[in-house]
Amino acid sequence: MSRHRAEDVPTSPAEARRLPGLQTILTLAAACAALFWVARATRDALEPANYLVRMLRNGDAEQKIEAAKGLGEDEAGPAFRPKAAEALAAALADPDEEVAAGAAHSLAALIQAEADGDLARSWADALAAGLRDPRPEVRGATAAAFTFRVPPQAGRRSRIASDALAALVDDPIEDVRLVAIVALAASGTGEAGVRALVKVLESGASTADRSAAARALGGYPDHGDEATLALLRGLKSGRDEVVGACGSALATLRFRADGPRRSAALVPDLIAASADPDRAVRAHAATILGEIGPEAVAAVPALVAMLGEADDGPGKLVPGPILAPPAALAAEALGRVAPGTPKEGEAAEALAAVFLEPRRSAERDVGAALALARFPGASGAAAVPRLLAILEGGIATAHAAGSPTTSFDIDDVHARRRVASRAAEALALLAPGTPRAPEVVAALVRALDSDAITLHAATAEALGRFGPLASPALPRLREMVKLEDPGRRRAAREAVRRIETPSTDAPTPGRERPPRP
Repeated sequence: MSRHRAEDVPTSPAEARRLPGLQTILTLAAACAALFWVARATRDALEPANYLVRMLRNGDAEQKIEAAKGLGEDEAGPAFRPKAAEALAAALADPDEEVAAGAAHSLAALIQAEADGDLARSWADALAAGLRDPRPEVRGATAAAFTFRVPPQAGRRSRIASDALAALVDDPIEDVRLVAIVALAASGTGEAGVRALVKVLESGASTADRSAAARALGGYPDHGDEATLALLRGLKSGRDEVVGACGSALATLRFRADGPRRSAALVPDLIAASADPDRAVRAHAATILGEIGPEAVAAVPALVAMLGEADDGPGKLVPGPILAPPAALAAEALGRVAPGTPKEGEAAEALAAVFLEPRRSAERDVGAALALARFPGASGAAAVPRLLAILEGGIATAHAAGSPTTSFDIDDVHARRRVASRAAEALALLAPGTPRAPEVVAALVRALDSDAITLHAATAEALGRFGPLASPALPRLREMVKLEDPGRRRAAREAVRRIETPSTDAPTPGRERPPRP
């Protein structure tokens, strides 16, 4: 019996001719689908990132999360990166928050890897969309991506990202605000970022927000003047955490090597700050004037006035990284500002007078001595006895576990040793070639033999400056060369070289200037 139904049998010659045609079409369609599948599988095998892009667009939430993560690893390299970035940018709007957050992180990774600055900036523009997302989790994740992944050059060149990050400092969610504040500095977003951070610092915001804003301002060397003035004002906030953050940021601006120094345009404001009732403001003003150097010569009278101010007493140090009284910092600033200017004589006379007055503090004495070493022809002979007393005080501290000595006015044992180390540096600059050089060498050898380990590197460096006169220290220095401590080992090795190999680089008193920090 036939297995065909009656309706399957063609009823006319024409219908009979059409049936093989339909079958052919169906066969071809199936073959094309198979070829398409094979082609796609081949592309995926050759370039797995194609599969990740497709999963990011069409997969379920879990697949999208894994796909975003995979694209951020950038295994496909530069050629595929634009396609991956486009897919990740689109995924920022994914309804699943975890997918969108993962896309932000991975897109930032691609921006970090991209060498083409214009391309990186365009992707930073796209990433900024996540900063405006209505979901706090996505905003926070995108801000975090700018913090850890987006290089400063891309962030700085993206005005869209700058404005979006700046707007987030007013976000209603505290965690988002704090991450945005950090991201502003990390991504180097320029003037818009500075304005936003200054606004937070000078507002009635929480202590956490204001402290974070202060620390972030330390990341703006390109806008150091504006940041500096805001941070000096912040030192008077009355909140210890904010004051400490401002001090740290001011120090960061000073020591960053990847940006310009503060400019002479600040000098009038710094002169005014040098007379501020707040001790921290005066101290930082002096330090910044020293950083500006000879262009701050108009500030010499103000610095001389600071040199004569009374210290607040033992152990009362300026909040933040600057651990010296304003008078000591003013002394060092004079050594950086005045030499070679019309105010050179006035400054050198004021510094020399420090050692003719009743002693006030070890720190001021050391600062004045180091400053005098920067003035060609200036005599530091009067400073040597006090510097020796400070050095001996540091040695005594090592043996007496911080007990008070008549030659020292700092209670904290670590501060004593720090100042004693700087006294050794000053002696090495002022004493070689003078009648008191043998006495100084003997004191330095005693320091080298003491158990004040923190004095050893500075003492070794100082002895090297005396050349063959310091030969009695060679046995101890050779022992130090064998130590595991790289700082002491390096200082001892250099000292041995200078003592054993006399050269024309021996310093002339009053002529060798310490390097500018």
